[in-house]
Amino acid sequence: MSCMLWSHSTSGQYSADTLQALLQTAAQEIEEETENLVQSFLDNEQEVDEFLTEFLSKRKTAHLRRIKAEKITSIISQQNAHSAHTTPYPPPPTAGGGMAYGGAQWATPYPSQPLNMPLPGYH
Repeated sequence: MSCMLWSHSTSGQYSADTLQALLQTAAQEIEEETENLVQSFLDNEQEVDEFLTEFLSKRKTAHLRRIKAEKITSIISQQNAHSAHTTPYPPPPTAGGGMAYGGAQWATPYPSQPLNMPLPGYH
């Protein structure tokens, strides 16, 4: 799984959501492997040195994947929050902001009252 995960992710073929799900799945799989290692060790099927080397390596990989998945989650949340607050026109000025225009004028994206501007001549 990890070879496929990293070869495709570096080429940009996955969306952030897909990459997040793949990382979470890979982290869960390797955590299950470490649980099996612990059980194997407790059943006296492995020597201490062999167990420690393999266990520590797999736990490190699991933690790194979890951290990366959490970072992607954070980035996705920030992007979603930012896109939700994007508007096609500037926000209305605050009352008492020292502007010459009334606040009611900015309730719509276009002026609803005449602005005392000359109108084009129609012939």
